[in-house]
Amino acid sequence: MPSFYTIGSENLREFLEGLREKHEIFTPGESQEKLHYEPFKPDEKPVLSTFRAVEPLKSFIYRLKEPVAGFPSSTEPLVRDIALVGVKNCDLRSLKVLDAIFNTEELRDPFYCAQRDSTLTISSDCYVPAERCFCNLVDLKPYPEEGFDLNLSEIDGEFILEVGSERGESLVNSFKDLFEEASQEKLSQREERRKASLEKLIEQNSPYQFERPYYQVVKESSESDVWEEQAERCVECGCCNLICPTCYYFLLSDVKVGDGFQRIRTWDSCMYAGFSRVAAGTNPRARLGERLRHRFMHKFVYLMETIRIYGYTGCGRCGEGCLGGIDVREVLKELNLSLEG
Repeated sequence: MPSFYTIGSENLREFLEGLREKHEIFTPGESQEKLHYEPFKPDEKPVLSTFRAVEPLKSFIYRLKEPVAGFPSSTEPLVRDIALVGVKNCDLRSLKVLDAIFNTEELRDPFYCAQRDSTLTISSDCYVPAERCFCNLVDLKPYPEEGFDLNLSEIDGEFILEVGSERGESLVNSFKDLFEEASQEKLSQREERRKASLEKLIEQNSPYQFERPYYQVVKESSESDVWEEQAERCVECGCCNLICPTCYYFLLSDVKVGDGFQRIRTWDSCMYAGFSRVAAGTNPRARLGERLRHRFMHKFVYLMETIRIYGYTGCGRCGEGCLGGIDVREVLKELNLSLEG
């Protein structure tokens, strides 16, 4: 079976309609110059070839708030068959990070894994990066190369569809009348367009290319004054963590429900003052600068040392949502300058 097909816009709409028989489908739609995942509407064309949506994929798979245990009755995972369309490479990388945390031989979180297994990912190339996108700085490209079931690359009003998994191949076989095998000419056009989008991103982020790897920049800057200087703009809202596609910190709380109890898991933020507080009120990261440093150490150092992947995917959501305008790239730039000085 070939791995590459072409499909026209009308046939793509028909394909997604067919998927609705078994899946809830979410596609990116534009609202106030932002993209948001919305339930698929056959009469509206999804926005597939620009930057990522505001919502991180974890909001579908690793939920903001969910019961994970109960007494006297147990709690089972709440699973929905979901198809996410228009997923970008930065978000595919986020799933790789989350998988390394919640789906390993040592630990398999049943709630995360049940929804992960029931989520179909149909990714698409990113030809128009957002202002704060920097995936190329963390060893990624603005187009997927792995981790998807199917990928869509728009070329002249139609799409090249690449099969990335057995599940994706099964879907193509189920709707094979909608697809044609892709020609070499179309594949060459895809490569040219991908090359142009990567060059655009490299130019955009050229001020943040350093000789030192980011791992070294952050690790060697533990005593830098930059942390406190940058943290002066932080209002401790936690947005950077909550909107981050790879942040997985959580808080457990017990809530009375009827004649029993439920244990609820909710997202937490390492930027909150109480996050690292322990017994008797002792807090090893009482200052905002210390918490900002921990956030960078976690993403650029700790995860790299344990799972060999940066925790930042270059999606730029944290900088876009930060009320103080803290940009990961600018912090790295200041840290690198302090090392040179």
